[in-house]
Amino acid sequence: MHWLFTGGPNWAMSWCPLPKEVQTQYLAISCHPKPDLEHKEMDVYKYPSLVQLWKFDSLNNVINKSTSFTPHMSYGIAHEYGAVWDMAWCPSGAYEPPQKIGLLALSTSCGDCPVFAMPFVDENSEMLSIYLAKHIVARNFECEWIEGGVQCTKVCWQAVSPFKTLICGYSNGVVSVFHINFKSIFLNNDILYPSHTFIASKSSITGLSMNYFNTSILATSATDGNVTLWDLKSTENSIFQKKSYCPSDCTWLQQCYTLVYCSKVVNPVFSKVRTINFSNCDDDVEGYNPELYVLKSVINRNQILDNCDLVKNDEKINSNDTNEKKALNESNLSSDDESYKSVDSSTYSDQDKSNNAGKSGDIPKNTDEEDFYGPGFYQKSTHWSVSTSDWMNVIATGNENGVIYEKLFLSETNSIKKGNSTILQLMVRQLSNDNTQSEYSNGYRFKETIEKFGLESKLFLSDENVPNNQDDSKPLLRYPLDNITKVSWNQNFNSFRWLAIGTQSGFTLVSPSQAIPNSCIDSFYKIVLTPVND
Repeated sequence: MHWLFTGGPNWAMSWCPLPKEVQTQYLAISCHPKPDLEHKEMDVYKYPSLVQLWKFDSLNNVINKSTSFTPHMSYGIAHEYGAVWDMAWCPSGAYEPPQKIGLLALSTSCGDCPVFAMPFVDENSEMLSIYLAKHIVARNFECEWIEGGVQCTKVCWQAVSPFKTLICGYSNGVVSVFHINFKSIFLNNDILYPSHTFIASKSSITGLSMNYFNTSILATSATDGNVTLWDLKSTENSIFQKKSYCPSDCTWLQQCYTLVYCSKVVNPVFSKVRTINFSNCDDDVEGYNPELYVLKSVINRNQILDNCDLVKNDEKINSNDTNEKKALNESNLSSDDESYKSVDSSTYSDQDKSNNAGKSGDIPKNTDEEDFYGPGFYQKSTHWSVSTSDWMNVIATGNENGVIYEKLFLSETNSIKKGNSTILQLMVRQLSNDNTQSEYSNGYRFKETIEKFGLESKLFLSDENVPNNQDDSKPLLRYPLDNITKVSWNQNFNSFRWLAIGTQSGFTLVSPSQAIPNSCIDSFYKIVLTPVND
């Protein structure tokens, strides 16, 4: 595990997509310049900021203790767009050595979305370089008319070739679609305006994710509680909508055609990581390829089922978090081939849900829901970010109490491995042995907090017992040093086991996954790299 001190609260982070023959890995990070900096949702903020590019010379999935290296910051890109709330690399086709590493888009607090061509640099010098890079700006001109301004809160790229579409979400609920290669004599070369804009929500967009199997399907989440699917070819009405409790992020588990989202609700009864499985719609999906390489294909399915407690497919989650008695056929789901009908059945009581959540961390699913609603699991505090590994089918998320979880999603049974597999826990500890000091006293600012408290980490392997008090509440007046603000899986062929974890304290952690054993990864590479004889 690697600890990187990146200087401030890390709310935006992303691994650079690279070809499988490239061993070096790059991680882009952007932190707030001041730990105590506050932002209001419907105001805009413009100030100097920095994008850091960290370089990992060797980051292999098969961990060898004999090889060691030190990651380092390669260079920084300075800009004037304020806080960076999200960032996304162009998924493919932008790696062009020795000119550029890739294209990086940022969603910023001033409302613009700058796109940088991140260059290769000569690192022979011992001096750390900070650059002002030439870039283009994706700008929504409609937001310029709004009093007070609008922030760009989320950004994502088209998930399949030709990777020319960029989607931005804003704090007023608007989503804009930009075409990078769009040309017009009426447009400035440095400013890119949207080709299409629609209102996805009445409040701030918290999640954006394009679907891999269908190039026009976009998933959005917003603070009004709606998780929505849109067809970008026709955005007058959504094709699917689910009401939840203040979702904070969403992403596709691409190989399983499953949407995953998390919540920032404090109440543990409603704070859940949820999945919606659309895999039964594969017949309607264009370009579906069942032979995509994924790690689960080399794992013995029977062995997994024998050794793991599972949330079975006959235990259902209610499709509407805010109304447990609402039938599925009242949802805004449209399908040309099938009409989905709900099945009447008794539901779990709130007491039963609380008891089951306390025992296993998993949600009992109600039988009045369709099969494509996948399993979920409780988390007892706010979690800001969720990330999925398309190679391992593993869901990773972290909460405000400093606990990072991994969940192995079994697509064959539409189930999740029972029990939270905690890989890391950050704990705040007093620096002095004076027991008279209180965590409630004079510690609500960053500078005051770090004078009295420090961070301690504990790594749990899959076979270790996690302490039951890991989600204990923390003092409200203490600066949240252990708050997990961002998680991001590496999706590259050589390093997909590594998870980057951003924190409020200014530290960024890079840790290998414990959800899949080394033996399975070895088998995976043997099968994939073995030549096929005609």
